Amino acid sequence: MDGLRVPSVTQVLEAVGISDYSAVPSDRLTYAQNLGTAVHQATEAYDQDDLDFASVAGTVVEPYVEAWSKFRRDMEFAPRLIESRGVAVTPTGPRYGYCVDREGDLDGAPAVLDIKTGEFSRSWGVQLAAYEEALFLRDGQRRRRTVVRLLADGNFKIVDFTDTRDMDVWRWALALETWKQNAA
Repeated sequence: MDGLRVPSVTQVLEAVGISDYSAVPSDRLTYAQNLGTAVHQATEAYDQDDLDFASVAGTVVEPYVEAWSKFRRDMEFAPRLIESRGVAVTPTGPRYGYCVDREGDLDGAPAVLDIKTGEFSRSWGVQLAAYEEALFLRDGQRRRRTVVRLLADGNFKIVDFTDTRDMDVWRWALALETWKQNAA
């Protein structure tokens, strides 16, 4: 954009070592990535009332879709944004690409949600800080930062991130990676 490389949130987190899966065996990492992609596609179709339930019945994806359905029902969550992509322009200049899994009201308050199928990671708070900032830059509204962890047994866990340092870490990471990518 304007002659500069614009990194995505994922690229920034990986480049500065906040998300590091180098110790995970490649076959296990590939499986987890493929599962995550399939679950995201199925939950997106579910949220858009376009999921053919027969397409996931009896597959490894089915319990994750059940978990998402339970979350939606139990928490009365109705997404306003589904897989919303864009480029955020920060007040200090760096830009970054993002894809917000979901945004909507959770427990009566605006929230940005990320859907996860893996084990907990501290990086999730920083990732959500980036998404929350992107949405804030669009509309000036602050949001709760929440991961909905979908489990293989058809249940879900909610993980809230409230550490204000997550935003500082995100901004530092973005500044560092932008500087690295655009150094002459």
